[in-house]
Amino acid sequence: LAYDGLLGENALGEPHVEVDPSAAARCYQRAAEAGHAEAMLNLSLCFRNGEGVDRSARAAFQWTERGAAAGCERSMFNAGVALDPLHPPWGSPGAAEAELQPISKDGKRAAGYYRDAVDAGHAKAMVNLGILLYTGTGVEKDAAAAAELWRAALEEGVQQADFCLKNMEERPGELTNMFENHQQS
Repeated sequence: LAYDGLLGENALGEPHVEVDPSAAARCYQRAAEAGHAEAMLNLSLCFRNGEGVDRSARAAFQWTERGAAAGCERSMFNAGVALDPLHPPWGSPGAAEAELQPISKDGKRAAGYYRDAVDAGHAKAMVNLGILLYTGTGVEKDAAAAAELWRAALEEGVQQADFCLKNMEERPGELTNMFENHQQS
């Protein structure tokens, strides 16, 4: 964590060690290979952003899935986002290199990862799963279940849930159109 600046600063306002993305990625790799779930998440972010390693959407997603399987709720959420057809692609559309090409979208798998994240206590996953339920993306449409998830997320302080609830109640049907239009752009 020190190599990527996550430990903060000392009393003089300086990093504890010089920030070194390559060293951070190597440390995350060792910890991830040893089974540390949060290191798997951090390594996936290194690959996704090209920090300390070559950018690779495929490697990023593989480490995200491994982190999810190891119990990291943020990896579960990120795997859902990567697969969610209503979210921007994970990767670079039109890239010639296979490693940079976007991860294929799959609403059903996204919903599964969001459910796992919700079960693990990830509040933002409630919003995203609710959107899939409300729009019927990868799952059967269920506005009541969506509203229940959004209310629970709002109680956890996730403001996007309030947006979804207000639009659902004030402009029925328009919320679905908004998400479908976002998907097409």
